Amino acid sequence: MKPALDYMRRGERVPDSTVWEMVRERSACLVDRDGFILDGFPRTLGQAALLKELMAEEKISLSAVVKYELSWDEIVQRLSGRRTCESCKSAFHVQERPPKFENVCDRCEGRLDPREDDRPESIT
Repeated sequence: MKPALDYMRRGERVPDSTVWEMVRERSACLVDRDGFILDGFPRTLGQAALLKELMAEEKISLSAVVKYELSWDEIVQRLSGRRTCESCKSAFHVQERPPKFENVCDRCEGRLDPREDDRPESIT
């Protein structure tokens, strides 16, 4: 996870190879369950190809896919509004789930910060 965080802190896209290593580390969770949801993965054709290979190797069948489309403006608004507590890692959103006090965590009173990869210029 640390290599991915290093990319995100710089506002850079995490390479497919790094994302794939994180998925492979947890692949047992996909095999030993009655089902699973992958939220935000795969994001690229390369990741999709690797997932398809893993599913074939492990004999995992695909039963559903959820696809939704948003305008660029809404995507930027949703992502750039996210805030995470520096202490307890609680998540907030400036419009959808705002804290009681601006930039202050409701749980531990830690400082809320945006992720580096949630800046509008990184998102676009």
